[in-house]
Amino acid sequence: LLPWLLGILANEARRQRTKRAGRAEVEVVEVRDERGPEQPARERELAGAVELALAQLPEKYSGVVRRHLVDGRGAEEIASEFGLSLGNARVRLHRGLKLLRGALPPGFAGFGAFLWSRWSGPRAVRRPVLEFAVRKLGVLAPTAGLSTAALIALFIAPAALAVPLLLRGDEAASESGSEVASEAVASLEPAPTVVAKPEPEPVEPLRSSASVASALQGLERIQGRLLLPDGTPASGATVELKKFTSNLELAATQPPPSNFEVPPPVQADADGRFEFAFDAPPALGFYLHARSPGCVTASWRWDQLATDSALDLGTVQLETAVDLLVRALDAAGGPLGLDWSIHGFAEVQPKSNGRVDVRVRVDHDPQAPFTLVAGLPARAVQLTLRHSSGFSAPDRTVELASGVVATHELVYDGPDVRRRVFVEASPTVHLANGARPEHVRVQLPTGEWRAAERSPGRANGYFVDDLEPGEYLVRIDDPNFEPVELAGAVPGRTVRTRLVGNARVRVSVFDEQGVPYSGSFELSISRYGDRRFGSANPLVPLGALPPAGGIVEGLQPGSYLFAVRIEGRDAREVELSGLEPGQTGDVVVRFPTGSALEGRVFDTDGVTPLADVLVQLTEGAVAGHSHNRGSMVHTPAGTMPPLRRATSTDASGTFRFENVEAGTWTARARWGEWLVTDLTQAHPQAQTWELRRPLSGSLRGRVLVPDGVDLSRANVVAWRIGGPPIEFTGWMPPGPGVLRADGTFEIGTLPVTAFDLSLMVGRRLNGPDEGWEARGYPLARVDVVEGMGPELVLDARTIFPAELVVRVKLDGVATNLGRVDVYESTPNEAGNSWGSSILLDEQGERWADLRPGKANRIGFLAPSGWRWEHPVDVTLAPGERRELTLDIATHERELVVLDATTNAPVPEVRVAWRTGADFGALNDAPADLQRSCGTTDSQGRLRVRLPEGQVRFVSLSGGTLAPSTLVWSAGSAGIVLLRTAP
Repeated sequence: LLPWLLGILANEARRQRTKRAGRAEVEVVEVRDERGPEQPARERELAGAVELALAQLPEKYSGVVRRHLVDGRGAEEIASEFGLSLGNARVRLHRGLKLLRGALPPGFAGFGAFLWSRWSGPRAVRRPVLEFAVRKLGVLAPTAGLSTAALIALFIAPAALAVPLLLRGDEAASESGSEVASEAVASLEPAPTVVAKPEPEPVEPLRSSASVASALQGLERIQGRLLLPDGTPASGATVELKKFTSNLELAATQPPPSNFEVPPPVQADADGRFEFAFDAPPALGFYLHARSPGCVTASWRWDQLATDSALDLGTVQLETAVDLLVRALDAAGGPLGLDWSIHGFAEVQPKSNGRVDVRVRVDHDPQAPFTLVAGLPARAVQLTLRHSSGFSAPDRTVELASGVVATHELVYDGPDVRRRVFVEASPTVHLANGARPEHVRVQLPTGEWRAAERSPGRANGYFVDDLEPGEYLVRIDDPNFEPVELAGAVPGRTVRTRLVGNARVRVSVFDEQGVPYSGSFELSISRYGDRRFGSANPLVPLGALPPAGGIVEGLQPGSYLFAVRIEGRDAREVELSGLEPGQTGDVVVRFPTGSALEGRVFDTDGVTPLADVLVQLTEGAVAGHSHNRGSMVHTPAGTMPPLRRATSTDASGTFRFENVEAGTWTARARWGEWLVTDLTQAHPQAQTWELRRPLSGSLRGRVLVPDGVDLSRANVVAWRIGGPPIEFTGWMPPGPGVLRADGTFEIGTLPVTAFDLSLMVGRRLNGPDEGWEARGYPLARVDVVEGMGPELVLDARTIFPAELVVRVKLDGVATNLGRVDVYESTPNEAGNSWGSSILLDEQGERWADLRPGKANRIGFLAPSGWRWEHPVDVTLAPGERRELTLDIATHERELVVLDATTNAPVPEVRVAWRTGADFGALNDAPADLQRSCGTTDSQGRLRVRLPEGQVRFVSLSGGTLAPSTLVWSAGSAGIVLLRTAP
């Protein structure tokens, strides 16, 4: 119950602070000390111990903690004083308090817990706790310069870490845990200890939505109305906006103003209405959270708000929030270890206007019999028990009822994570997978080093199994990175580190005359090896101070294509091949002098200028895309390079680009998804750049579908026939589409030409924040005429996809890792049968949309690389929903690799395997075998778990293995493989 009590305390303290801040003055109150004579002595002793512990803290933490505890400074004041960002100050404060708590003598560390240990139950403690909070946050007597409430906050801050996240009801827009904990501590900050009329803290009160001027022009507006569960207006409900960077490329080319802040929270008026009006930068997305006491938090998400848009969320009825007590156990009924969390999920329907599902995350306390999960709706809720390493228990669906605090058990019966050390080692510059598993080792008590295996589903995750309790040393010595040693690794927990590449480059920038350029530059990676990248995350951002000597460190060895950009100039690419470990490569770039490129945009008559038209400029003869500057986009009409710049026309229809280098350029004026005009000319030879809006029309009609199908995830999409390559976003839910629930649709602003119409059916991938997938089914080819065309009737009753729900069990236990392949025997239009790959989601299943027809084979690809296949005979009708469960038996056997000549065990041999019909990949793609292999120990042994059937082995350490192919089955005896010399 401690987290629940702390949540009450933190929220009540925050409300009291707000009330106190709004008072004109504080009445002087005489405080009598009713405590015994020993209490002041204890407090002086505690204050002295804290002073000694403060002196032991690192300098960057001791200063902020001292200013907070001794001088009563808040996070904002600390940030200003030390020149830190607010988030940085909160993180330092939280970590410093945690270090301080650990530095105190054991007797003092238990003092905070003692304050909370004596209660007879939640009802008995609720009133004293709240009275204590109000009293301590009012007028306090001095205690040796260190406030009692601040010391209490010091002890309970780690426990309060999970409370704000638990109460918020969402994790999509949550701050980091350390910031949240510091916010909880800050909210418990006492008033100054001097008993006088203290100056109230400047806390900006919540705005009423009535204070938002609805008549403001040139702003984006979000409005709506909230109702309580009983249907009455949710007067006083708090509505809050949160920002996030949704388009990294736009953030680089059109960064939000440095002083931009989202509007402060508003309170719904007496009728439950609220409104925001603000100028939203195009690179930012937004979350909106509506909260009312006793209700589930309602949330929305938008990746971008259209200019001058007015988004009406309509009337939204909040749901009653209920609490759930969860008991997390292992397969034997015992408690779990550390690093577990409990996730609650409840789907919200309909998901109109960007509404997202309810998600709650709470850290599991292994010392408590139950974990409180609050803020869930009173209906079906999915619960997941998840370890930080990625392992999880099967999902469970629980029916929750209003007014009832239910209890539920979640049982994890997978591999014993308490005997595994998990390592997450992500490169600071993520170009490919990080360290190779054989270079991640754990030292055993015997002094022997054991190589790790790659964690399933985690490119930079590793684990070492069968470890006894204790502390271990982890060493990472991949030659592509700086060596790392991690002491104190404990089985059952995840240790994390960052890998720093041991290669570097020296960037030298010159102008056209060869004069060195000393200003800020941007360095990004366009290609590493065969893999292309965007410039969304540059190594050196434009506007930052250039690195000393132009040296950029932390790169992995390999071949690069770099892009260098300076202010007002287009990026230039430089090739650097064969960068070796420890080497410094040179990146030299020259920027020629450019000139202005100016033009105008007119309406279809060629006379009327058009304002606020988006104009994009791309180097070359093909208009570019806006995804990122490092990639090429392939369309049916051709390949699109990255565009260089974009602007909008002014009131006279004029656009202008500065410092454009000499060469061929393409300007594109864009009015809609397909409505564009391109002009390609040589600069600066071309004297005029004039673009005219093309003729346009609209399509309307109705789609006929099988009875009972859900059209909320379907849409009608028009694809242009012929013409230049165009960047097309296609079907992009969530949000209103052109296909209505009755099957009717309208598609406007299309150029007068031929279009193919397709039915797009999509499905959410692993929650609202993980994207969508969609498949297209052709409907008809039509000609767009100027204006509104005739009504179309499109028949999709025979092509509407069937829904297939796939679940996988390994040895009777559900798994949420791996990929399912369904092979269809019905030929398509080209006469070929085709397959469909289905990645399992976090719930251990995947809803897939498959073309109607017959499937004859199904396969499962495990994260460790083995494959299982089985024949099936499934016929899928249009719009049908079918469920399929795969129960796959596996067997663990021991491999023993012996020398073919001496019969001696061969240690440190990398053995790879393939099962099923996947044999060809062994020789064709050896690099892909890294996920399906293991290394023999000092005795030449290796334990492997594979499904029944044929399996083939190959040595990645040279030489050959015999037998190379055998039938895998249950058994206790080891399997001997003879290895010939390399």
